[in-house]
Amino acid sequence: MSDIIDDANGRAQLDLERAIAAARNSNGLDSPEPTGECLNCQAPVIPPARWCDPDCQQDWQLRTRGR
Repeated sequence: MSDIIDDANGRAQLDLERAIAAARNSNGLDSPEPTGECLNCQAPVIPPARWCDPDCQQDWQLRTRGR
């Protein structure tokens, strides 16, 4: 039989999981699909890479957040 502390911990875990899922869905950056091209400059990349370098990734993220 669970006590009030166990119930509270279970609820806190559920709330945390929901908050993480909501944050991932809200920014649209969770997991863009690899296409074989850099998502920023269209340079060829080998999947599962999505960007050709960290600068392109950051550039893409900044532009995508602005939408």
